[in-house]
Amino acid sequence: MRQLSRFRSKRLAVLALIMLTGCIPILVHPNAALALNVSLQPGANLDAAISSHPAGTTFNLACGTYRFPTDNSNHQPLTPLNGDQFIGAGTINGIPSSEPCVHLTGAMRIPSDSPDHAWHAHGNLWYNTVGSANVVAAGSVAFQGTCFIGPQTCSTISVPGGCSYPQDLFFNSIIKPRLAAGDDGSMDQWPPAPGFWYFDITGKHGPANTVWVADAPTSATVELSAVAQAFIGSSPNVVIQNITLEKFAGAYGYGAIWAYGNNWQILNNWVEHNHYNGVTADGSNGSLPHNWLVQYNELYQNGNGGMGGPTIAGKWQNNQLDQNGEVSYCVDSGQKFGGTNPTISANTINYTNGIGLWFDVGTQSGAFSGNTVRGGIGEGIRCEISHYCSITGNTLTNNEQFSNNLCVAAHVPTPNGVDCCTGYQTGTCGSACNSDSSAPNEISIAQSDNSTVGGSSANGNNLTSNCGGIGIGTGTRDTVPNTGNSVSYNSIAYTGSAAVVPHAYGYNVASGGVTPPANTFDHNTYIFTGSGSSSKANNWHASGQSYNFSAWQANSQDAHGTANP
Repeated sequence: MRQLSRFRSKRLAVLALIMLTGCIPILVHPNAALALNVSLQPGANLDAAISSHPAGTTFNLACGTYRFPTDNSNHQPLTPLNGDQFIGAGTINGIPSSEPCVHLTGAMRIPSDSPDHAWHAHGNLWYNTVGSANVVAAGSVAFQGTCFIGPQTCSTISVPGGCSYPQDLFFNSIIKPRLAAGDDGSMDQWPPAPGFWYFDITGKHGPANTVWVADAPTSATVELSAVAQAFIGSSPNVVIQNITLEKFAGAYGYGAIWAYGNNWQILNNWVEHNHYNGVTADGSNGSLPHNWLVQYNELYQNGNGGMGGPTIAGKWQNNQLDQNGEVSYCVDSGQKFGGTNPTISANTINYTNGIGLWFDVGTQSGAFSGNTVRGGIGEGIRCEISHYCSITGNTLTNNEQFSNNLCVAAHVPTPNGVDCCTGYQTGTCGSACNSDSSAPNEISIAQSDNSTVGGSSANGNNLTSNCGGIGIGTGTRDTVPNTGNSVSYNSIAYTGSAAVVPHAYGYNVASGGVTPPANTFDHNTYIFTGSGSSSKANNWHASGQSYNFSAWQANSQDAHGTANP
């Protein structure tokens, strides 16, 4: 009401001026004269600062840690006003090479921020009772998402690894895998072994709302994520720049930034260790945000994906994404986008425990252009249940493959449900192709229509893979007719012995789909190098049939393509 009253008073003044002079003045934003630059220090209550200043204020944040559980009101995320800007101190130049000095964190320190101000020894265990105020979601509310419970096995119940619980525990900023407490009738993994932690919310084994660990906590900085998001809301024109956003306890579908206002700019930030996504455009109310710009950010070791969400004409460009998917969601892990005319370009995506880049749920005219995607356990790029996807000029290397480079910490993540990590980029994960896929692909068009992969000599994609190529496939739902797709002018190099070209079930399966002429491959170059790769040179597939390259061409595909050998 305060802003509306100011705006009305300005309108009355303008009308009076017109009546007196006969001239029409130049109008400016009603908050322009009131916009302020406000300097804030660590420990400031950011929520109170926003509510006590007019819309359009620039908040300049000094170096240090702004800890939401202790500094903000009631553990709440920030809800900016129209045009508010949050700018961190320090040099701003492209993607940060290290964490900016301003830290906005959703984590509390244990024991210093806990009502129980000490760790207590109990046999071989340690515990601290953090209190109900520091529980993000209790009971059945906490259990969201589908999680791996073993190799290629998923469950919606609470499971080891903590996917379905929103809160995470960190020792010196290294995540510990969380054990299941059986709060929803599932397994109770009491007591915790070294390397793990247990959150007894209901008081099964002692006081309620108690954190239990087996590793001595007194010589480490121990933090528990205790606030769900950093920024939310519907206000437009918000800028968040040069800030480290870390350790927020977002449940399934949420991000540390989770908003639906138009024209948000997320620039030059370091976004890490958030339970679900780092940056998420919120389309949950059916009103998609317009014209987002997410640029020059490092998105590092977030639980599900670094960034994503549905937008209208959103631009996600020039970002670096490393080792996202650390809490091992089973179905949705990776960077998933949607909406109309989203553009995802010039990003570098390394070692995702999930799909590198993904359009889904009716995306219209989305573009993946000029991205580099390597080393993920899932496809590098996927267009699913969408229309007019454009996939051009991307470089994809060794996706759909196990690798120790996926490892963040001991037991974190569990790629495809396999507990193979022993430490940072160390483990026993090996280099096998992902057996969770009926045939691994670097690029997939799944249940989508009128999409283009490559399209011209200037726009082809470059693939190097031990495991797969480019596939067009129907699925079990067949909600979109899988027709009108074109794959052309791409270079596909195989360095291993498991290549399948382009997909094991091609683009026509018994349960539905379309005839081969409705989708086309042409002008593609297939190169087989490395020991054993040439043995797979007879592995083109369509309509459930396997072809050598000559037969593939006789099947009206790649008439102008080449294969070597």
